[in-house]
Amino acid sequence: MMVLDGAFIIELLLKNFLDESVDDLMFGKPHLIAKIWPDLCMLENQVPFLVLEELFDTKKITRLFDAEGTSILKLALYFFNPILSAEGMENLLGSIENFVDLFKKVYEVDLPLDSHVGKKSKHEVIPSLTLLCKVGVKIEAGLAKIRFDIRFN
Repeated sequence: MMVLDGAFIIELLLKNFLDESVDDLMFGKPHLIAKIWPDLCMLENQVPFLVLEELFDTKKITRLFDAEGTSILKLALYFFNPILSAEGMENLLGSIENFVDLFKKVYEVDLPLDSHVGKKSKHEVIPSLTLLCKVGVKIEAGLAKIRFDIRFN
């Protein structure tokens, strides 16, 4: 079953990458592709990238689709591009386990540890955005590539 799922995923990623949507019922309607994104990220639907790489690495597939030099990671990043900004992630191919891990690695933020980590501190509830705006805090959209990279001035 994993081989069949892997073959479907590879075909989906390749057709999306090569924009073969002329006569395809699914690719001719972008809203149908958007409905597939959540299914590919469900835990029970995970096919290991190692399996996808092995299936994709066969020379017949790369010749058939004229996809020499293309990796599964590159195809996945292209497929999820509308919901996943992942510039510079192409070098992570060996460390990605599945689609859930891909999202985790893209949204992982390397923030510096505070010097008071490990000391006893009281836990506070972070105020809501509405409350912050009411008390005069100005909120602006940033230009950071990582969505969770929040900075305060």
